Amino acid sequence: MGTKVNSNYEDLISFVRASGGGRATALRPVSYGTELVTNGDFSSSDGWTLKSNTTISGNQLTIDTTSDSSWYSNALRSDINIVAGKIYYYEVDIESQTPSDQLWIYIGGGSVTADAISLQGTGVITGVHIPTKSTSTLKVEDRHNTPSAQVINSISIKEVTFDQPDGTLTLFEHPENVPRVEYDADGNRLGLLVEEARTNLLTYSEDFTVQSGRWANGQKGDTSLTSGLTESPSMSDSVWKLFATSGTGTQIIQEDATVSGATNVVGSVYLKKAEYKYGGIRLLDSSPSTGYSVFIDLDDGSVFDTSTRGTPTTSDYRVQDAGNGWWRLSVITSSDGGSVNFTVGISDGTSINSFDCVSFAGDGTSGIYIWGAQVEEGSFPTSYIKSNSGSTTTRSADVASIPVADFGWSKSMGAFVIEGSSYNPASNRYFFEFSRDGSNRNASKAHSIQHVFVTFGGVPQASIDAGDISANTLTKVATLFKKDDFAAVVDGGSVATDTSGSVNLDVTDLKLGINRANGEHLNGHIKSIKYYPRRLTNAQLQDLTT
Repeated sequence: MGTKVNSNYEDLISFVRASGGGRATALRPVSYGTELVTNGDFSSSDGWTLKSNTTISGNQLTIDTTSDSSWYSNALRSDINIVAGKIYYYEVDIESQTPSDQLWIYIGGGSVTADAISLQGTGVITGVHIPTKSTSTLKVEDRHNTPSAQVINSISIKEVTFDQPDGTLTLFEHPENVPRVEYDADGNRLGLLVEEARTNLLTYSEDFTVQSGRWANGQKGDTSLTSGLTESPSMSDSVWKLFATSGTGTQIIQEDATVSGATNVVGSVYLKKAEYKYGGIRLLDSSPSTGYSVFIDLDDGSVFDTSTRGTPTTSDYRVQDAGNGWWRLSVITSSDGGSVNFTVGISDGTSINSFDCVSFAGDGTSGIYIWGAQVEEGSFPTSYIKSNSGSTTTRSADVASIPVADFGWSKSMGAFVIEGSSYNPASNRYFFEFSRDGSNRNASKAHSIQHVFVTFGGVPQASIDAGDISANTLTKVATLFKKDDFAAVVDGGSVATDTSGSVNLDVTDLKLGINRANGEHLNGHIKSIKYYPRRLTNAQLQDLTT
């Protein structure tokens, strides 16, 4: 039969995730190609085709239809090379725009709906786009219902590539239907990220402006926007700085979020050392009689102090190195429903007090950097979801599969070796599952009770416990399927077997990281998959997982 090696996962895996646009993030090496827009800073009009009411002067493109009945006008470049299916990063600096009107940037030669990017507001607006058709023309267009004027300072478009040696580790905002292969802060590949749908219940995750209905100061806390002093995990050029005022008090900023009912809740934020080295978060139930607080040392991510209020059913935390001096701190606690309070605070080395935060006097300028706040329902944190629109934001679930026709599939026997990890390796988390025409057939689980469970037509055939799997730990699991001959092993340990059961691997797809019976996802990474269409020996299974 021979061996078929698939190293390009993008060609092999069928992948769907309905929501992108900043909702789906992963830390990975990101590279940007050369600038595709000549004279995108409008230092010259060379190469630009200017329509009526469109001028370039003073390093600005102006589209002015205030004295014209036409409802749109545009400027064109015909020397750009846009290729369908590739990922492009755009950055547009809008000087002025009539409120409620739109600036449209066409990246691609497809339909208006597919390839026209509508931009509203002023300042630097960035994003990513996958064109539906190739084109050599870039169109910058003012669309409005009434005559208006728009002024653009610059426009930049660059191709995005992933996982290259020259890439910079970036918490990148993936477009929809683009799989996320994630790395740790040291540049080690973790694998394909497969997560369930989650919602960021905070309405402003990166804009910490203090105003009614949004973020609020603590007893003495305050914030100041600092630009260009450090880069966020997403490599933007500005972050917020939480500084401690000179009056003695709890140096915090906080926002409320609404949960659907009695549930576990996770609060998280990215923190980086500035003048102070200690930062933390507090998550309180609506009473607020229960909650949990954790402060960490921003030099090394070690826990500085913790505090539990009342008797929450859950009190846990997670510290994740996000690279470039950033730490993502998460706390998990329980809520009775209604409103929860999420707090970000500073410490000068003082321990947590009865308010589950820290009270001290600052100097009015010293503080820490903060970015990317999130509150989500669940018992463990998932990847960051950007939410700056004034409403909660949902990231859709990752759905990945491989057609078995694309590799040397055997209906009678086979062995899989999976290397991966899970945030929460519970009894319903799967590394993979077989499927025929969308219905679940049999599966290999990634959890602490049973690592192999085989069923056909709802009838169990084999059930094997091969040992425990730890959360957030890279693990190798091997599973063997053959009539009256099933086996599983974890990390080179003892081989667990089941010697009775039927096999009918007449399936169409290999579903990755999902339990289709109840819709549960792996919530973790799949680093590699190896398939052998034969009966490997028990010693080989152990060797392959060592």
